[in-house]
Amino acid sequence: IWIYFILKYSTIEIAVTDRQVICKQGIISVDCATMELAAIEGIRIKKSLLGMILGYGTILICGRGGKNIGIPLLCNPEKFKAQLYGLAERNGKK
Repeated sequence: IWIYFILKYSTIEIAVTDRQVICKQGIISVDCATMELAAIEGIRIKKSLLGMILGYGTILICGRGGKNIGIPLLCNPEKFKAQLYGLAERNGKK
């Protein structure tokens, strides 16, 4: 079971460009989700007690049409959220 979770969470790739957010996860079956910055309606941060102590959490990027991208076990999710909102505002899309 531990090997499964280690492989699952160690294969997460995140890319943020000036137009979109891309999240790719998996080894055997790969899930790749993309969302345009202009389509982002909100960003939620979910932290457990251990996550608050160690400084990590899960980001849920909510977009138009009910599309969501979840990024688990992200270190310093508040900083990621602020930078993502800043990028969207800088490009005039939010």
